[in-house]
Amino acid sequence: MATSHSLPDAPKQHKKGHGYCYYHDANGVRKQKTFPGKFGSEKMWNAFRKWRADLAGEYHSQSPQNARRRFSTVEDVWCAFYDYHAKRRLAGDPRQSRSDKRYMQDVECVGRMLQPYQHIEANTFDSQMLDEVLENEHLKTGNGTKRLNDKMQLIQKCFKFGVRKNLVDAAVYGSLLTVEKFNKLDRHIKQPETRLPCRESDLLEALAHASPTIHTMLMVASLTGMRSDNICKLSWDEIDTSREEADGVWLYKPLTHKTAHMGKELTVVLGTKCIQALRRYEEARPDQGHPYIFNPHANFTFCRWQQSLRQSKKPRDNGESWATWFKKLGNRSNPCYSPDTFRGAVLRILTKHNINRFVIHQLRHYHSNNVFQHYAEDNGLERQQAVIGHHTDAMSRKYTLNALELAIKTQREIG
Repeated sequence: MATSHSLPDAPKQHKKGHGYCYYHDANGVRKQKTFPGKFGSEKMWNAFRKWRADLAGEYHSQSPQNARRRFSTVEDVWCAFYDYHAKRRLAGDPRQSRSDKRYMQDVECVGRMLQPYQHIEANTFDSQMLDEVLENEHLKTGNGTKRLNDKMQLIQKCFKFGVRKNLVDAAVYGSLLTVEKFNKLDRHIKQPETRLPCRESDLLEALAHASPTIHTMLMVASLTGMRSDNICKLSWDEIDTSREEADGVWLYKPLTHKTAHMGKELTVVLGTKCIQALRRYEEARPDQGHPYIFNPHANFTFCRWQQSLRQSKKPRDNGESWATWFKKLGNRSNPCYSPDTFRGAVLRILTKHNINRFVIHQLRHYHSNNVFQHYAEDNGLERQQAVIGHHTDAMSRKYTLNALELAIKTQREIG
C-alpha cells in the first residue's frame, strides 16, 4: 500500500485534455494513472480522490465540498469558470455574438494574468496577490483605471463562481472584495478621457473624399447616432418603412445589438436626410439584393475602378462603370463590414488627406450634441435620450411609446 505522502496532491493536465499523474507502487515501480473526464471537471476530481484514498487506505467522502477544496488550484477555478461561460456564450460557434466573443477574450486574458499563480492552492490566493496581479498587468500593458477595474471584477467573479462550485472557501472571495477599485487618486495610472463630438469641418472633409459606401455609412452615423456595429449590419429586411407616409421616417429594428443579450429591443429612427442618403446609395450600388446594404467588396471595386481611371491614358468615357468592375473582380467571402474594418476604412481616408483623426463613436456624440443644442429649450435632454437611447436614470422611459414618438418627431425635423 502506498503512503499518502508519496502520492501526488493533484493530477496534471495531459495534452489530450484529461488528467493524469505518476506514482510509485508498494514495490517502488513508477506507474502512470489516468482519470476519466475532462481535466478540472468534477468527474476527474472524484475519480482522483477515490483512487488516492484507496491507495492510502483513507476514507473517501462522497461529499465533494471539503475534498474539492483541498486539492483545487487557481488554475482549476479558472478552468471551471471558463468552461461554464464557453458553453453559455457559444465559444467557437458561428452564431456567437460580438459581445460574447469579447467577453470570452477577457476571460482568456484573466487566465494569462493568473498564470504565475496557477499551481498554488486556490484557498491561499488573497487580496495581496490580487494587488500584485493588477500591478503586473499595469506595468505590462499600460492599461488605464477603467480597464484594470474591469479585469479585477472578472477575477472576483471567477472566484465567486469557485465558491458556488465548492472549489474555494467563501472567505477567499470576501478577501478579494476588499481590494479597492482604481480611481482618479491613482495618478500613476492612465485616467479615462472625455470623448468629445467630432468636429463638423473634419466630418465634411472626410465625406468629400470618401467613396459612396463609406460616405453613406458616415452619413447614417452622423444623422442617427447609431453604433458602428449596427451600421455595418444594416439590412433592408430589418427596416420598417410603414411610417414614411405618415411621419416621414423609417424604423430600423436590428435583431443583434449591444443590449440584445439582456432581452431588450432597439429601435433606431431614420429621418428624412438619412432616408435620402440610403436611397441614393441603393440606386448607385452594383450589388443590389445583397443581404447587407454596405458590402465591403462593393467599396473595394469602386476604389479599383477609380484607380484605373486615374492611371489610364484612355478617355474616361470608355464604357466601364462601377457595376462592370464589380462583376469583373467577382465577389468575396466577407458579406458585411465589421466595426474594425469600418474604422480602418475611415482611418485610411483621414490619414491620406491629412484630416484630424476621429473615431466612429464620436459621430454618436456629434448627433447627440446636435439634438441637445437644437432643442435646448424644448425638452432637449429628453429628446437626446429618446434618440440616442443612453442608459441613464430615465432608462425605463426610453423604450416606451412616448420615447419612440418623441424620437420620431425629432428625427423627422433634424434627421
